[in-house]
Amino acid sequence: MNMLTKMSNETIRTTKYRVLVPSKETRALVLNILVRLVSLTHKGQLREQLPPSEVLQISNLLNIPRSTVWNIVNQFLKNLLILHEFLNRIVLRRAHDPKSLNRKVRAYLHLVHRFAPVFDYKRARINLTILHDKLRKVVFWPRISTQIAVIIFVTDKKDLKSNHYKPILQKNLRYLANCSAYAFHRTRNILKIYGKD
Repeated sequence: MNMLTKMSNETIRTTKYRVLVPSKETRALVLNILVRLVSLTHKGQLREQLPPSEVLQISNLLNIPRSTVWNIVNQFLKNLLILHEFLNRIVLRRAHDPKSLNRKVRAYLHLVHRFAPVFDYKRARINLTILHDKLRKVVFWPRISTQIAVIIFVTDKKDLKSNHYKPILQKNLRYLANCSAYAFHRTRNILKIYGKD
């Protein structure tokens, strides 16, 4: 059974009206398509809302009502702005203990996954361990936000379930992890992680 047939909306009844709350599967599916097909930023700034044509495109592609897609996307953009501001304000310092560093990066990775479930979290945790082994060998330790961006990039690239999707747009990925393009590509080049395999 594929994701489209499993999707359903849960209905909450109130005294005066009914509100449709999208299920977790619907939300994950819409966000997955959103970060792969639509640029969330314009001139380096997060869009406040998507143009109706792009919402309609996602709605038609997934066969989900426009209002549901509109609500999911707008809520996601608000949450993404909060996440981005949070990651900008805190200082993500690298821990000296490898286990402590792994726990810290894993905590922020989980936070990003909660906001945008567009990658396989279990696989990302495994990739985190592999990444730290590689970083230890080359004696190079980028910021935690850069590590998160690289982990999501590799997880998405190697994820067998997402073969029918396009990869996550890199500008969306970098905005999601609060990582600069320079740091992201520098880390990928040092570790020899290339876009096409």
